[in-house]
Amino acid sequence: MDNILDRVNQNNFQQSMLAITEFTINTEARLKGIIHLIYERALAHPTRSVTYANICRCLMGLRVPTAAKPGVTVNFRTLFLNRVQANFENMARNSCEIFRQKQEMVDAITKEEERQRVWEELEEAKTEERRQSLGNIKLMCELFKLKMLTEHVMHDVIVQLLKNQDDNSLEGLCTLLYTIGKDLDFKKARPRMDQYYNMIVKIVKNRTTSPRITSMLQDVLDLRKKETAQLGELVEKMEKTGLQADNDAEKHTGPGDTEPVLRPHYKSLAMKNQKLISTSIPLQENTCAHHDDKLKAEDSAAAWGATKKKKVNVQLKTCQQIIQEREEELQKLRQEVESLKKLPSITEAFDEVRTCASEMQQQFEDSSKLQFVEFSKSVEESLGPYTISSLSTSRQAVEEKDLQDLVELETVKTEEMYEQMDNILTSLTPKNFHQSMKVVSAFTIDTEDKLQGIIDSIYERVILNPTSAEVYAKVCNQLKGLKIPGVTVNFRKLLLNQCQKGFEKDNRKILKEKQRELDTTTEEEDRQRLREELEEAKAEGQRELLCNITFICHLFKLKMMTEGLIDYCIVKLIKDGDDDSLEGLCTILFTIGKDLDSEKNQPRMDEHYTQINLIQERRRTSPRIRYMLQDVLDRRTLHLYKGQKEDH
Repeated sequence: MDNILDRVNQNNFQQSMLAITEFTINTEARLKGIIHLIYERALAHPTRSVTYANICRCLMGLRVPTAAKPGVTVNFRTLFLNRVQANFENMARNSCEIFRQKQEMVDAITKEEERQRVWEELEEAKTEERRQSLGNIKLMCELFKLKMLTEHVMHDVIVQLLKNQDDNSLEGLCTLLYTIGKDLDFKKARPRMDQYYNMIVKIVKNRTTSPRITSMLQDVLDLRKKETAQLGELVEKMEKTGLQADNDAEKHTGPGDTEPVLRPHYKSLAMKNQKLISTSIPLQENTCAHHDDKLKAEDSAAAWGATKKKKVNVQLKTCQQIIQEREEELQKLRQEVESLKKLPSITEAFDEVRTCASEMQQQFEDSSKLQFVEFSKSVEESLGPYTISSLSTSRQAVEEKDLQDLVELETVKTEEMYEQMDNILTSLTPKNFHQSMKVVSAFTIDTEDKLQGIIDSIYERVILNPTSAEVYAKVCNQLKGLKIPGVTVNFRKLLLNQCQKGFEKDNRKILKEKQRELDTTTEEEDRQRLREELEEAKAEGQRELLCNITFICHLFKLKMMTEGLIDYCIVKLIKDGDDDSLEGLCTILFTIGKDLDSEKNQPRMDEHYTQINLIQERRRTSPRIRYMLQDVLDRRTLHLYKGQKEDH
């Protein structure tokens, strides 16, 4: 195994894995030995961590019986990830103790030569610790890319590194963000990532680290700023060109007969955020991130140019066709005018036509009257005594059918309104806000169901795109006075009811059922699937809670939400006291803490911050939440200090 790890590379990877599969790994000791070799090699050669992570991915399902408990098995994935996580947690703690002991030894030595030797050993130990720490973080990043580590674990790693704030930890943080920063910085997790980068900004401003680490941290900030700017420019360019989803589908699919299949992809709300990949383009697995971004930018520019050129050609062709058709019509009219000038008397011709038409009309009326009388007699003889009731029933059926058609037509119009509202919310920006609201104001919202449907569209968009919660709150502020004649509820009341339902939504029953199913399952594959479903359900519930809280805060800023309702939310979150609730509490205080801390409300806020301080001192939460709570307390202390300073 050691020889294979020495020479394995991308070219001989499959052949090397075939050789590994021939090993007889049937005991826990052998499995741990294999794990030890792979892990030590990954730490020693961090530049090859991609290859070693792929080996782990291939061996992930390898399972052997445990020595301590007969009948119980353990797999490669569990043992390997436990080794990685344990080493990450122990490295910083153990290294600090070792460095402290060696530093004490250096300080106690009086002889210069001996002092120099011990000092060199101390520096060598620090270098080795730094190398192993970076190798471990690099390996974790590659395991995350292969979905062997979850986002939750990587966020805990980031929090721990920010909490330590020594040079080795901050260098590891830079390595992590360079490697998987893009993968973590997606829409759902962006508020959390913003908090991390804000902390990095503080560290850079305080200049408490070495110049080398400060430079690395600044590079991380510049990289994110550049990526955000590129994304913003791309979105703005797409808005200016006005490209539609159907055009994008036509550009990517190729053959015209596949367009109807892909068109629902761009009209369905649940599928709009998915990315289509052409089957005719091979995957570029070995392309580095820098060149991959460059190629994507070039492809986007080329595609945009081709689409624009195609539009111009179509418009030019259409104009030429219209001009040609108009010229043909003009030529026909000229010919008809010329033919009329050869005619002897147009008035006489029309008089003859009128006379002939009048005679034909009289003959038709006489014939119709006779036929109708004969038809009526035959109908009465065939229908008998049930004629009146049958005709009444038939008329009623026709009226019911007309009413049903009217209802279906009204339903179609309502669905079209919802679809148009959804399109407006999707493309809404501060620039087109007023124009979009003019369109919304033209909607016919004359029933409570339609009003609730509009609110559902806005709330659903908030949950899907929390970064635009401020814009959606402004939409609600424009519609807050909307009411239905004869109905007591209005837009604001229905909206607050929706927010309250989202805030008080309890997922514990669903989580308990999934946990119960997990506990009763014996097959490892099913257990792994259920674990992933349970973690996904927890993450989804937490995401919805944070999105709802962010939206509520922006409504409060616009005075659509009262201080009493916000205080109710704070009390409930403190009372629940779990990590998810406390993260929601931190979100409220980060967003509107200053607005709540008015002179009138300050005694009440003092009580809340006292409770937060007690929670922090008990240390019953995760390190990440304790870090966030401490940040909340520090922010308030700084805010009160500035206020007192301004008063003086």
